[in-house]
Amino acid sequence: MIYKGCERKIIMIKNTGSEYFDEAYFIVKEKQETQPGCNECDMIAEANRLVSINSDSFGRRKKKTAKNPDIFSFLSGVLSGAAAVGIITLFVFI
Repeated sequence: MIYKGCERKIIMIKNTGSEYFDEAYFIVKEKQETQPGCNECDMIAEANRLVSINSDSFGRRKKKTAKNPDIFSFLSGVLSGAAAVGIITLFVFI
């Protein structure tokens, strides 16, 4: 999305120390720019925290575990299928 004639504050972090990210850009919310208790050091610390959290988990994928078949679900499916076939058979031959 392109903003024309709009000023946005951006925090840019170079040399993040991550093996995945070289640079990170954070666009500061307009509400945060005007809050009195929020200073630049807090925003930079938060940006560094987000980079470190995401670089730790980035690239790791959860291994797909083979789901054990639930015997109850299997048997209920077989029984309901057999019941449906039985009911259809009764209607056809009666």
